[in-house]
Amino acid sequence: MEVLTSPKHIAIIGRPNVGKSTLLNRLVGRRVAIVQDQEGVTRDWQIYDAKLQDLSLRIVDTPGLGLEGPDFLEKVQAFFPRILKAVDGVLFMTDGKSGWDDRDLKIAKWLHKQGIPVIFVANKCEKEDLYREYSFYNLGFGAPLEISALHGLGLYDLSQSIKQLPLRPKETLTGPCQNVEFRLIVLGRPNVGKSTFINFCLGYERLLAGPEAGITRDSVEVPLTWKGRKIALVDTAGLRKKARVYESVEKMSCQASLHSLMFGQVVLLLIDCTQGLEKQDLTILEKVFQEGRGIVIGLNKWDQVEDQEGFYRSIKRCLANGVKGGQHIPLVPLSALTGRGVSGLWDAIFHIYDSWCYRISTGRLNKWLQEKLQAHPPVLLRGRPIRPKYISQIKARPPTFTLFGNQVSDLPDHYIRYLLNGLVSDFNLQGTSPRLLCRETKNPYHTKVN
Repeated sequence: MEVLTSPKHIAIIGRPNVGKSTLLNRLVGRRVAIVQDQEGVTRDWQIYDAKLQDLSLRIVDTPGLGLEGPDFLEKVQAFFPRILKAVDGVLFMTDGKSGWDDRDLKIAKWLHKQGIPVIFVANKCEKEDLYREYSFYNLGFGAPLEISALHGLGLYDLSQSIKQLPLRPKETLTGPCQNVEFRLIVLGRPNVGKSTFINFCLGYERLLAGPEAGITRDSVEVPLTWKGRKIALVDTAGLRKKARVYESVEKMSCQASLHSLMFGQVVLLLIDCTQGLEKQDLTILEKVFQEGRGIVIGLNKWDQVEDQEGFYRSIKRCLANGVKGGQHIPLVPLSALTGRGVSGLWDAIFHIYDSWCYRISTGRLNKWLQEKLQAHPPVLLRGRPIRPKYISQIKARPPTFTLFGNQVSDLPDHYIRYLLNGLVSDFNLQGTSPRLLCRETKNPYHTKVN
């Protein structure tokens, strides 16, 4: 237990579809949670730093209580007691437009037994005196604060109520990821074991996981320390083919997954070995290469493969034929459920990140270039030789190289691939999405007149 002086920790609790995630987005100042006019959109609890007037807050967004559905909802509801031990107070939110129902009454009775300060809030009160049509006093918290999370109404009164909450000793939750070395984005098709992998690494069930496909909807970021290195793990929704995505919630989930890719450094693409490599996996890999992120492929459920050597060779062959540079992507067999191979996977992830950030000296590169040119000279262009002169690395993250020389922009694609493959194999840049640019040197006598 510890006492925190700032910021105040607040959990937003209520039945489904009362506007909890909308209020979270309003307080954080950007869209961090998916919002849709249907029940059960939020599945995992999330914690974010937020501002309300002059208050610094740490807000915990929670799934709706009282939703009848699959068994995995019982898992997240079982986590609520721990959330209440880690906050200074609760925003109990109800719907001021439709009124309260039996689920609100059950939540109210449960909160009365917890002994925690509660701020009772009626959301969707855009119209004056609308909520007074319903007897909210039956819930036992008095008159609710009238707010509109969508339009930002009533937030001043809410801030005054939060100021009056006393700080109390509380447990700690895994908060927003700060001061991390890099972000690992876990991508893949639905139900390949992304959440199960993260839960194993954390050592407890932080994320919802189960045999049903499509459990994860929001992109959830959690901190992890592995072998002394601080990393942010980002769990994402499963990516299916666009033609198979019909529901708007799934479309927003896919957009959130791709948006997370923009802010990560290394990507772990998980593949279900019981299903094999599909075209959608190659499409995801192409997006990763376009963004220039480090990439490693985890072959999950490896213990269920009978011919492991043949399966491994087939995956390597499909990657080499299906995507440019696919033959250089590291493959790591593992079982996210039992933890077999997870330690080796992290060794590969750290190696890829270090190589992704590494800079090679110009002297080493030019010595390497001369060896490659002697081993395999470029083809002639209109009877004249193409003469690469020197090469240098202009940036890292991802490793980007520039080749200078006469007419190097006319080098054929197969020769560019020859040089790129040589860079990857000779400088150990597997899984780093390296890039090679060509720039022609200027002729100093081109503008002179005889």
